[in-house]
Amino acid sequence: MINSRLLAICIWISVPLITTAQLPDATLTLAESQTLAEENYPLIKQRNLIARSTQYAIEQANKGYLPQINISGQATYQSEVTKIPIQVPGIDIPTLDKDQYKLYGEINQSLFDGGSIKLQKQAIEANAQVEAQALEVELYKIRERVNQLFFGILLLDGQLGQNELAKKDIQAGLDKTNAAISNGTALKSNASLLEAELLKSEQRTVELQATRSAYLHMLSQFINRPLGANVRLERPQAPSSSSEN
Repeated sequence: MINSRLLAICIWISVPLITTAQLPDATLTLAESQTLAEENYPLIKQRNLIARSTQYAIEQANKGYLPQINISGQATYQSEVTKIPIQVPGIDIPTLDKDQYKLYGEINQSLFDGGSIKLQKQAIEANAQVEAQALEVELYKIRERVNQLFFGILLLDGQLGQNELAKKDIQAGLDKTNAAISNGTALKSNASLLEAELLKSEQRTVELQATRSAYLHMLSQFINRPLGANVRLERPQAPSSSSEN
């Protein structure tokens, strides 16, 4: 009974693990790759940062139109204080304290700034646009690199497919040649040539697979997702050239 329960638990746990392991072999589109690469790019966070800092700077510049209140204080100690050497019956004349304090404030408001605040705001907005454009340039480079990797993998897939067809043709020719050799109608050297061509095709397959694996690894770094060797990249649809009359 205990073993049955343990087996059921192990099967239940293994199901999500198997599903997760199969995720890298799913289909990946170019649009998904570009979106994931942008989300994974560290500088993408600067978009919100640029917008927030620009808004804050403009708010600070707008405060130049508001009244500015300055409050100052001063504390002094007098070693000697003024005393009035007169005594008036029935009147107590207080003596000044040696600790004296002053507190005063002033309010300033700009009535005319000559357009300096407006120019300051324009400079802030222009600087924000420059930073945003610089970020877009960096993101464009990321998308361009993702495109190169994505289409490079598609090209390698096509070359692998063609190479497999070539191997099948060579193998078929080799089989016929070996049969002819057995019948005495072909030379063994003919089979040796075909075997050499077949070996070249197999080596070509290994090279293409290694290059594809390297491209997949680089693409996975850009999109921050694991990509298995069996992942299928969906070929983008060509834009329609039909036009309405």
